Amino acid sequence: MPSRLREIAIDLSPLRVREFRLLWTGSTISAIGTMITRIAVPFQVYRLTGSTLWVGILGGMALVPYMVGGIVGGAIADAHNRRNVARVVSLVCAVCSAGLALNAASIKAVWLIFVLSILQTGSQAIGAPSGRSAVPLLVPPEMLPSAAAVQSVSYTSAFVIGPAIGGVLLAVVGPTGAYLVDLATFVAPLITWTMMKPIASVSNAGPPSRATIVDGLRVLKGRPVLLASLLADLNAMIFGMPTALFPAVVDQRFGGNENYLGLIAAAPFAGAFVASMTSGWCKRIHRQGLAVIVSVVFWGLGIVAFGLVDGAAASFGALAVAGAADMISGVYRQSIMQTAAPRDMLGRMEGVGMAVWTSGPALGDLEAGAVAAATSVDVSIVSGGVACIAGIAVMAAAMPGFRTYDARVGMGLALGVAASEPAPESTAPEPAVPRPAASESTTAPEPAPAQHATGVSTLAHAVEVVSDAGSGS
Repeated sequence: MPSRLREIAIDLSPLRVREFRLLWTGSTISAIGTMITRIAVPFQVYRLTGSTLWVGILGGMALVPYMVGGIVGGAIADAHNRRNVARVVSLVCAVCSAGLALNAASIKAVWLIFVLSILQTGSQAIGAPSGRSAVPLLVPPEMLPSAAAVQSVSYTSAFVIGPAIGGVLLAVVGPTGAYLVDLATFVAPLITWTMMKPIASVSNAGPPSRATIVDGLRVLKGRPVLLASLLADLNAMIFGMPTALFPAVVDQRFGGNENYLGLIAAAPFAGAFVASMTSGWCKRIHRQGLAVIVSVVFWGLGIVAFGLVDGAAASFGALAVAGAADMISGVYRQSIMQTAAPRDMLGRMEGVGMAVWTSGPALGDLEAGAVAAATSVDVSIVSGGVACIAGIAVMAAAMPGFRTYDARVGMGLALGVAASEPAPESTAPEPAVPRPAASESTTAPEPAPAQHATGVSTLAHAVEVVSDAGSGS
């Protein structure tokens, strides 16, 4: 492989860690199945009721279990063995898929679809913090950006492959077959989590309660960099995510051709996938707060371009750039979350993050729709992108600690905790990659950035240049 290509190719070294590899494999397979069901459920509800209102109500009701389940699940993850939590959740979700399949085959009750779908969504939300917060307990801190990029491949692949498989299954075997395939995919995490060594709890929080949840929220007050990373994501999603306007864009630009709707909806994920596969440079950036700021600016610029251009290629390209920037932002936000958060609060921080990630797009749809109704679709998109850039600029000025955050400091803290509080030998998995001393982590030289010609590498180069400039200030 040419040296320049090696510099930007995704760093797969986290997959050499056995426990992380098992976690990634199981979650990837089950995520594809989950996306199949997310296509099948609204399809079946619409077929049974003929009402788009009921489909919309179903989507709105899913927001509550996502937010509440994520926060509660974070407290559960900190208090219990993450492996056991994940296995129970996988089993509950499998039972829900079996119920959906049985209902689709014989009962065909709309109310039962709502109950099982919401129960499955809430269970997945409860289990998600256990899986996500396990990562910094499985891989060395310096691998966290690469691990986040590898997880992004799983996420973006599921969002592209899952709906495609779901559409074929619905056409060939109907909702019953689609739910049965989803049921089969839950076997994978049950197997992989069972093969993993138990992940010992690092918290003395006790049983999940309102007090332990509040303790997790208090951490944000004492660690502004964590709060800033969440606010950066909210800013980008509320002002820059125009998903609700995609049907109107298709009507205006492409004469209502539904084929373009799928293309436009897939564009951000395509950009994110390309960015994931060319994310090898991400591990060289230590000023991760500044990297988030630059990435959000590129996200906003991509959305502005989407509002100004016309034609399929330009529209797809603008959204792909935005999706790539969002993926890079996500890598560093996840890394910040996992290095700056106290070890005994990892689950609760992931739970709060999940509440933000799920509520942000919904609020963004509300903002985009309201502005479009008051002005026009294009004005709503462009103004949202501009507001996103302005919002992150205000954050950068108001929160200098976020702008100057150096991941090597967070890694040193994480390494220090790992050294002073080792997990019991019988329960804690040993990483396949040895952890360097904190002093080695903080003195490693930063390689000089390489220049590339593609759109994604332009973003990479911009992040590196700004980060290097910031390091010298």
